[in-house]
Amino acid sequence: PMDEEGVCGVCSELADYSLSYQRSLFPHFVLHDHIHAKNVWDIANKLAGYFLKSSYTPISYTLLKCASFLHDIGLALPTGVINKLRLSEDDIRGDSPTVLDDLKSKLGPLYQQYFKGGVLRLPETPDQLQLDFVGAYVVRKLHPWLGARYVTDYLPELLKDSSKRETFAGLWNAIAVLVKWHNSNIALRDQVTEIEGGRVELGRLATILRLADAVSYTHLTLPAS
Repeated sequence: PMDEEGVCGVCSELADYSLSYQRSLFPHFVLHDHIHAKNVWDIANKLAGYFLKSSYTPISYTLLKCASFLHDIGLALPTGVINKLRLSEDDIRGDSPTVLDDLKSKLGPLYQQYFKGGVLRLPETPDQLQLDFVGAYVVRKLHPWLGARYVTDYLPELLKDSSKRETFAGLWNAIAVLVKWHNSNIALRDQVTEIEGGRVELGRLATILRLADAVSYTHLTLPAS
């Protein structure tokens, strides 16, 4: 059977480490750190237990927990890592063309400086960890896509046991979908995937993740289950 807790451990450790730097890298958006990620998971777990009931399987639990911890990982990546992800306009437009339209409207001529050749590239300055406000705004708008790409490109390497990588491939891809779909600008779909013989409705999990994210920002406390 799949080692769900092993995967959750990788995701939570990565969130604790990376998101703890979020305030330094992106001081303009301080509510997306590791504390927020843990709050989102606590809320999402309660919501899933209530709304999903019997369909809240170990696989769904793993997907939701990892996505809760990593949904804002795109806001905690160094500039060099973001540029290596090579996020394209086509990647974004396929999910939400309005995001690019909004960026073009807000940035004006500066837009082309960030999307030369249709691929996102941030200016790299070795002596500067923090992005300026414009760069931080761009990353804030695009962090769901950056986070999803990071999950698929980098997280499999964190599993040292290469014999498990093929087994976990479907899991990473599903986590990446949830990380991307936590953005309310993306229309949810009834996408169903099978992992280790288990059927998972990603649209329902993404709905719970969005709601948990929103509740976290209101500072409401859900009753214990």
